[in-house]
Amino acid sequence: MKCPHFTTCSAPLCADDSTLEKAIWYPGEEICKRSGITITTVQRRIVRVGIVPNTCFTVSMLLRKVKVSKGLRGLDPERPRAEALESWLRQHKGVTPLSEVERTRRRDLMMRLKGPDSSKPLLQHGLPRVYPVSGVELSPASVLRVVAPRADRGQ
Repeated sequence: MKCPHFTTCSAPLCADDSTLEKAIWYPGEEICKRSGITITTVQRRIVRVGIVPNTCFTVSMLLRKVKVSKGLRGLDPERPRAEALESWLRQHKGVTPLSEVERTRRRDLMMRLKGPDSSKPLLQHGLPRVYPVSGVELSPASVLRVVAPRADRGQ
C-alpha cells in the first residue's frame, strides 16, 4: 500500500484499497486523511453541506461530477444496492464540462466586466455610470442608506 496513513486510518474508502469499488461510505464515517484525491474532496463537501448520515455513497457516486447541495441524497441502505445505484446514476447525470468556445466567451465577458485596469472608471468598460443621489450616503461597507435631513444639522 502506498498511503502513509493506511495502517492508522479507519476510513472505509481508501484510494489504495483493492476492494474500493465494492466499498460504501456513510456521511458520518471517517474520511481518508490523504489529500488531493477526488473522492475525499467530495466526501468533505458532503459533510460540510450536512447531508443526512442515514444514506450511503459508493465510489462511482463520489466520482460522478454532481453538485453537492442539501438536496443530494445517497443510497437507501435498505434497498438492494445494484438496483438503487443504477437508479441514482440515471437521475444524477453529472455536470457536463463547458466547451472551449463557451469557456472563451465567458472569459472574454469577465475581462470586459473587470477591465484591463480596475482603476479606470466603469464607463470605459461599457457599463453605465452611476450618479449619487442627494440625501444618500455611502457607508464604509458600501451599503446605501437614505439619510433624512435632521433639524440639529441646520438644514
